[in-house]
Amino acid sequence: MSNFDRKTSTIKLLKNDPGKEYTSYQIATYIFKNYPAEMERKIQESNDKRLLKARSNTLKRKIAIMIYRNEFNKEFRTAIQKMDSKIKIIKKGTLFKYCYINITDRIVNFDNMHYKEFDRIDAAIRFLKTNAGKEFTNSQIATWIFNNYSEEAERKMQASTDKRLLNIKNKLERKKIVIRIYMNELNRRLNSSLQKIEPKIKITKRGRRARYCYIDNTDKIFDKFKVIKTLQNHKQQEFTAHEMAQLLLGTNSR
Repeated sequence: MSNFDRKTSTIKLLKNDPGKEYTSYQIATYIFKNYPAEMERKIQESNDKRLLKARSNTLKRKIAIMIYRNEFNKEFRTAIQKMDSKIKIIKKGTLFKYCYINITDRIVNFDNMHYKEFDRIDAAIRFLKTNAGKEFTNSQIATWIFNNYSEEAERKMQASTDKRLLNIKNKLERKKIVIRIYMNELNRRLNSSLQKIEPKIKITKRGRRARYCYIDNTDKIFDKFKVIKTLQNHKQQEFTAHEMAQLLLGTNSR
């Protein structure tokens, strides 16, 4: 692929998913997956000794991605921001991550207030705050985001490179797939960042499923006697901290 341009292809990837961070390894993997002719050219033309000795195609691919990543790191950090100033480079330890941030043309209206740049985590927190005391799965949160941010959902459908979306025309099926994509993204990000941003959000694990709940009980005081009495009244039952708080709040309101 003589006309292949790594920088242009990378910028296209980052633009398709603004706000998401990618390492150079993830970018190299994406290019090899989506531009097989470029991958084949790289394998054939490289004089890297590891590549020349490798026999299996899987090993060749892994080595070629590593070579691509190293070349990418040398060339990219100095050039990419000159090509597009909206691409931000974040250093985390020894890793460099690349992210396209477009806050100039995205305004989301929520409760008569305007917020530049759509933020899934911020939207999820606002949803949980609005429904304080109730538990939600990431699937329910993803469905709410899809239904309440139609413009963002449409952008997601148009920009996504997910093969399932590309092959389906039915709107209902496309909606289900986008919600599933949102759900997976939220699942990766919620557990690691949600409580750091808002400590009043509690995460309860039930098997493999996590539930999220905003609990604002700063004006409620539960003494030890009430907790013990509640447990005695519900023998042989197990409670999460959230369920116990609900029981105690219910007792106080009577």
